[in-house]
Amino acid sequence: MKVDMEKLLNVPYIQDYRNNPKFQEYCEQYVDFWSKQTPEGLDSIALVRAVECTNGIVQYSYRDGDPWALDTEQTRLCMKTSMSFIKSKELPLPDGTVVKCDPSVIDALNKVRDIYIKGFKMGDEDCMMEFYAQSIAQFYVIGREKLNEKCDFVAEHFKHVFGEFMLKEGRAYIMSYLNAMGK
Repeated sequence: MKVDMEKLLNVPYIQDYRNNPKFQEYCEQYVDFWSKQTPEGLDSIALVRAVECTNGIVQYSYRDGDPWALDTEQTRLCMKTSMSFIKSKELPLPDGTVVKCDPSVIDALNKVRDIYIKGFKMGDEDCMMEFYAQSIAQFYVIGREKLNEKCDFVAEHFKHVFGEFMLKEGRAYIMSYLNAMGK
């Protein structure tokens, strides 16, 4: 995969990597890696990303004081839902059933989480770039149909957590990357 950086310039946070060949290398490495995963594994990744990206919209709008931000308690519930899923690899549904991530991707999900923490919580610029590259690669490999399916699943089961507006914005965030890549 060759990332068209000009197209990605319209996507938040990618502009900084426009002329960085290492970003392109990371993208290519991660497209190769994610392409080797099982369909069940990619299904799990897609669900994690649908929850994670929706929560990201919630958290940023709250921190930025946006007028559409959820209240403090609802924002905390979103964070708890997302973080417990990312940490445990299990997503309890309102009806009591539990969706578990496919075991084949658990190690990869943990690695991505470690990269995220190093990049976003500890300020490691290279890890931040690597996180965005692997994120783009996930979207690229998983594709629009599967990501929409998982966004629908999250909307069906967690509308009471994230709310309709944030669910729509979480999907739009994911789709902005796919649109920029022509996927």
